[in-house]
Amino acid sequence: MGWLREDGVEDPVEGACDGAFGRQVDELRTNALCGTPDELVDRLGEFADGGASRMYLQTLDLADLDHLALIGEEVLPRVAAR
Repeated sequence: MGWLREDGVEDPVEGACDGAFGRQVDELRTNALCGTPDELVDRLGEFADGGASRMYLQTLDLADLDHLALIGEEVLPRVAAR
């Protein structure tokens, strides 16, 4: 089981990050892109609505290829379609 939010629902983002990189999830959600695919699409859309035409994404765990696949499969196609 991953991390549970206060409402008892499992939070896959919290469990994946777990502060392992010296940054907490709340801080990443505020100052970076961190969240579910839906949250990332919304956040990237906010930047696009503000005039951004290019974004550079950085992963904190270069060995987590599933993370990169998730972004490529579920985030990027939806952002490109906006």
